[in-house]
Amino acid sequence: MLSFTRESSFTADLSDLIGLPPSEWQTIFTRACGVARQTLWREARIEGAYILIDCVPEELEQQHLDSLEEDVKSTNKKFGLLMAQRQEEATRQLQVEQTARKRLQDLQNMLQFDETPQT
Repeated sequence: MLSFTRESSFTADLSDLIGLPPSEWQTIFTRACGVARQTLWREARIEGAYILIDCVPEELEQQHLDSLEEDVKSTNKKFGLLMAQRQEEATRQLQVEQTARKRLQDLQNMLQFDETPQT
């Protein structure tokens, strides 16, 4: 959903698409939007589930919409890569833990002592 306030602010509602964006997504998006691409540049910011740009409607269409769409696509791609990397790291960590548990179990099995007292 796109809308404009009386103060000529553009608002894009992200909640229909992704709900409240994760903090990592917001950080990536903020970095992407921090680069001025044209002389008349307005900063996009996230507030809750909304992207806000303070500008008049004509300015959005003529100046900012393409950049905003590019920033969202770029952010989604980078966020997806970050999540895949985290999943790989979690899988590797799980494998390391399973290997360590198996090794400890093998050592425990090797060190079984006969518990009957000898007299």
